[in-house]
Amino acid sequence: MEGFGRHRQRCDCGGSHPGADACAQERGLRRGIRHRSAHNLGLLALALTLVACSYGSLTLYDVLALRTIGRSDVPYRIAALASFTSYRLRTA
Repeated sequence: MEGFGRHRQRCDCGGSHPGADACAQERGLRRGIRHRSAHNLGLLALALTLVACSYGSLTLYDVLALRTIGRSDVPYRIAALASFTSYRLRTA
């Protein structure tokens, strides 16, 4: 069992010494931390993907609105920037 940082220790929990329970708990905690970290990274990636899709649909909605009122001279990148900025100011 390795410790955190520079302080590495070997933990042999085969015996019945007083620290065996603490050592086993530490090993279980480390496994749990690794599992939760991977799970949290997956949730973070999902959240970022959904936010990107949300902003993408918002910009497309505004571009379609501009096309509907006859403003086809406004490029997508300008409409997307205006959409993103105005949404951010509305929700602040």
